[in-house]
Amino acid sequence: DRTLNIQKEVLVHVLHPNTLQRISDSQLYGNTYTLDKVLQDLTDAIFKADMSSTVNSRRQNLQQEYLDMLLEIISEESKGDFDALSKAQAFAQITRIDSQIKSNNSGDSATQNHRKYLAWKIKSELED
Repeated sequence: DRTLNIQKEVLVHVLHPNTLQRISDSQLYGNTYTLDKVLQDLTDAIFKADMSSTVNSRRQNLQQEYLDMLLEIISEESKGDFDALSKAQAFAQITRIDSQIKSNNSGDSATQNHRKYLAWKIKSELED
């Protein structure tokens, strides 16, 4: 629980509307580390290493939290909180994660169930 809480605090900060807006705005001043790249790197850090193996419970919890936060960014309830660029980039990462987990059959049954659950969450949220 302690590890997950620390990870959540970092994600809450990085995925906060103000932080995402600052990353986007910094491009106007010469920053070449775009919001798209930031979220790609974050997704890779959270998912990539586990795509060819079993996912342990700590990583499963982290992946679920990250996905939940991305889904929150694009939700109707957060309509005014996030700018259009943040929503578009979050959506891109959600579809990327969905594609990766659907095409992956590696890992034990717990890992497969975890991936199926993530795919279901994505499908459920995008259909609403």
